[in-house]
This record gives sequence, C-alpha cells and structure tokens, in this order.
Amino acid sequence: MIKFNKELIWLYTWFQILTKGIIGLIIVPIYSLLIKHLIYSSGRPGISSGDFRSFLFSIQGLGLLILTVGLVMVVAAFDINSLIVISALIKENKMKFSARVLFAVSLKSARNLLSFKGIIILAYLAVLAPLTGVGINLSITGNFKIPNFIAEAIQENSVYLTIYTIMFTLLIFISIRYIFTFHYMILGNESIGPAMKKSAALLKGRWIKFILDFFVKKMAVFSIAGIVPVILVYLGTELLFKTNIDIFLKRMTAIFLLIVVSGFVTYFFIMSVPYFFTKLTDILYEYAENGHEKFVFEAYKNVEPVEKTQYIKKSAKIFMLGILILFLISAGIYSVPVAQNFEKIFYTTKNIDIIAHRSGGDLAAENSLEGLLEAIKEGATWSEIDIQRTKDGHYIINHDNDFRRLAGVAKSSEKMDLSEIKKLMIKDHFNSERPARRVATLEEFLDAAKGNIGLYLELKGKTADEKMVDDVIEMVREREMETEIVLISLDYNIIKYIKNKYPEIKSGYLYFFAIGDSDKMIGDYLMMEEREATEKNISSILNKGKRAIVWTVNNEESMKRFIYSSVNGIITDHVQLLKSIMNDMSNMSDLELILDKFLAIGN
Repeated sequence: MIKFNKELIWLYTWFQILTKGIIGLIIVPIYSLLIKHLIYSSGRPGISSGDFRSFLFSIQGLGLLILTVGLVMVVAAFDINSLIVISALIKENKMKFSARVLFAVSLKSARNLLSFKGIIILAYLAVLAPLTGVGINLSITGNFKIPNFIAEAIQENSVYLTIYTIMFTLLIFISIRYIFTFHYMILGNESIGPAMKKSAALLKGRWIKFILDFFVKKMAVFSIAGIVPVILVYLGTELLFKTNIDIFLKRMTAIFLLIVVSGFVTYFFIMSVPYFFTKLTDILYEYAENGHEKFVFEAYKNVEPVEKTQYIKKSAKIFMLGILILFLISAGIYSVPVAQNFEKIFYTTKNIDIIAHRSGGDLAAENSLEGLLEAIKEGATWSEIDIQRTKDGHYIINHDNDFRRLAGVAKSSEKMDLSEIKKLMIKDHFNSERPARRVATLEEFLDAAKGNIGLYLELKGKTADEKMVDDVIEMVREREMETEIVLISLDYNIIKYIKNKYPEIKSGYLYFFAIGDSDKMIGDYLMMEEREATEKNISSILNKGKRAIVWTVNNEESMKRFIYSSVNGIITDHVQLLKSIMNDMSNMSDLELILDKFLAIGN
C-alpha cells in the first residue's frame, strides 16, 4: 500500500507538471496573444471595467467570447476530464496508458460541453464556482473572487445579504447533487442531461453519507497532512531564533525554510486537485457497486488489467527530483543576499500615501466635512470624495445614487435642489452614537482641504459628464489648487476628456478588472481594486511613469500585503488601523518580520 501511494504521488506530480506546463506555457500565452490582437484591432491598448461594454458588442468582442469558451473547454479537459480518466484507470488497475491517448480521450469528452447546458456548466466552472468558493475550480480562474468592495456592499445590505445567502446555499446544493456529472460524461460517455440525472440518482438517500465519506473523512485527513509539516517548520524556526548562533545564519536559515515551506504549500495545493478527483472516483465506484450499477468505460474497455504499479518511467522521476533539487539550491542561493541586506529589505520605511476613503473613512460619517477634518488630524496624505450635481447645478458630496441609505430619502441629487439637500442629515454607519452630519458642497471641501490635505475628486454617478469636469476644474483654478487635487472616475471616457482638454490636471482612472496592456491606459494615476493590484501589474504601471493606487483596502492582511508591495498609495476606510500597522511593523522582531512578509505575500 505504501508503494502504491508513492507511485500515485509520482504519477500525479508528473501529470500536474505536464498539464500545468501545457496550460501555462502554451495554451494561456497563445490565448493572451490572440486576445491582445483582438483588443489592439479595436483601437485600444486594453479593456477594463470602465469601457468594456462597447467592446463586447463588437466583432472583436464576439471573438473574445469564442476564444474564452474554447480556453475554458480545453482547461476543463486537462483539469477535470484527464484526472477522472486517470483515477478510473487506477481504480480498474489499467495502468498502461500514454499521455497522448489520455489527452485525446479528455479532449474528446470536452465536446459534450458544446451545447446550451454545456455553456452553463462552463460558466459555472469559470465564474460562479471560484466567486463563491463552491464546487470544482479551474486552474486559470482559481483566484477569481468577488471584489472586496462588492462583498462589503453585500454584507452591509440585509436584502443583498439574504439574496447572496440563498444563492450560496442553492449553489452548494447543486454542486453536491451534480458532483458526479463529469464522471458519467467521461466514464459512461453520457451527454450532459443524462449525466446530471444519474449523478442526482446516485446521491439519492446518500447525502449525509457522502458528506461524511468525502468532506469529513477524506478531505479532513488530507488537510491535516498538509498543515502538520507547516506547523513543525514554524516551531523549528522559532526555536532557531532562540539559539546563540550568528544572526546572519539565523536569518538565512529562517528565510530558506520559509521559502521551502511556501513551495511545499504550493505543491500541496496543486496535489489537492488530483486527490479530490481520486477520492470522488473511489466513492462513485463504491456507491455504483452497492447500487448494482456497472460502468462501461468505452475508451479503455478492451484494456486488460495489469499487476504493474510503476505508472511512469524512471527518467520522469529523475527529472522531477532534478526540479526539486534545483528549487532547494535556488532557495538557498536566494536566502543569502536577502539575509545580507535584511535591514534594507525589512526595516526600510516605505513612502506609501494613506488615502482616507469617502472623506475620512470610519473617522466620521462618510463624505462628511467632519470626516475630512479628522483625516487631516490623523495625518492622511489624501482624502477621496464623491462629487454629484444637484438639480439647480451645484456640486455636493455623496456616493450613492440617492440618499436612501444615508439619510432615508429615496431621491437622487439631480432631482433635488441644493436647499433641499442641505436639510438632509447623514447617518454615521461606522458609529451610530456619533451625530449625523449635513451634506457638504464641493466648495466647502476645497476650502477646508487647501494647504492641509490632497483631494481625490471622484466624478460620480449619472451627473458625471464633461460639464462636471469643466465646472470642477474652474473651482479648483479659482483656489489655485491644481497641484492639490486629482480628478478620478470609473468612466474611462471622462478620463480621456480630462487628458485631452486639461493635460496639466492630474487624472486617475478607477477600475476593478482589466485585460490587455492596462499600464498603457490613460491616466496619471491607475487605481486598481485590490484583486487587480498584483505586483506584476503594479510594476508595469510604475515602469510607465504612472502612480499605482489600490482601493479599498480594509482588512489587516490586505494592508500588510500592500505595505510590502511597490504600490504608491492605499485607499482605506480605516486610516488609524493602517497607520497602526505601519508603526507596529517598525517594532517587530526579525522572525516576526520574516513570517509577516511571507504570510502577507501569500495572501
């Protein structure tokens, strides 16, 4: 049994190297090149959340849709279909197979997805499953999550939260009920409809048993096996720093061990996928046999069972060992200069702008003048506010489309005169014990901020147009505050208008997703939602001479991650917390700094 498990580990490691290499080095790069060509042919460097609609309804948008569906189908064949084939072959002791035949069977089975139901399943695999964390994920969309600003909006609204909870529960139900759909499609050569029915029938009366067999017994054991080595290395590292050996050796060893642990965790996560399908296949065969059902595995029905348990060639094992040795050598080499430059890398205080979200964040009622004054007291570098136009042409500070959430009035600013709006009182949702505040005008904010704090002026809502740009810039010029403000917007057309007509005014483009060369987009500041703010994207923006800003960062883990990044500014609702974390990091021990940085980067 030990030998069998060892061979299984070798097999799945080799399989993951092959498939992830094909996906990462061939399929995805080709897809990216084709997508970039489509985007360039539409006359733009990239598409993003602020200008994607017109692209989607173009011929290039249709091409992107077709290519994306094809990509998801091929990746599903490698990530799901191939693993089901392997796990079934192992179950039936039919180990004599080649990678070429295996991939051919998997790709052939993917054709079953070329139907309306198939497209729905692909959308579920590519979007819904990773967004909710429910069900099977594809390797290319594993990090696709609900943007934090949307998640926070859901949590703050009881109606949205109820709808999300119902949908989440429904998705869990669907995921479990049809969890064997791919198995029946591939092993039984069924079309999608019959495969879904058979999956539901197999689980009928077995829901509790399945949850115990799979989630409690199988996945719990696997999770514990992965956690224990990490804990042991952590304890070993902690003991290391209590010894009297040279500080350089302590630092170098700790960095080396944490790199190795990071590699182990990554490997363990990759191996969890084949483990997942192997256990599912085991359970499927068990339930089917108990129900007197027999699979006809068409692709390999004439293959005779074999006794041999050596799944892959010795040369492949030597190659994998070579990769492991190369990784360990690289980790050792990398740890030396990091330890030598420890103070410079870990103790250098970065000049990151603290940007208070919606005036002062949680320091007062959102978008209130009082919030701005508190942000100034706290030493924030900038304050971000939302500008809308009233019915009689004035400019006030408010985020939502109406005043229902903050003041209990379901009317928008464009349908109200300034005199009406001035009678409203903004509730403080951060602290209900603090007093409500009046809606402020842009003029009041500009006067209070001048010489005290910079302003990110977001042109917001339906009234955000070229007239708003012209009017706001006129107010700014009257006060000679051109260097103290940045005009920002989610609407890319507004940013283009600012850049063309007022090139001397700093502008910032807000977006929560981008495809193509996003660093070439117009705007002096490119302002990304935190899921989009990878170190690669940040570096690309900085290399183009632009400033990289991330929004809205409200939890401690994310704050640490971006403090360690190259980002220029962090927009947050929690100015005091961000300041506190920055100060605390300067008082950490060596071990705390190393662990903190590795955990922050991992998040």
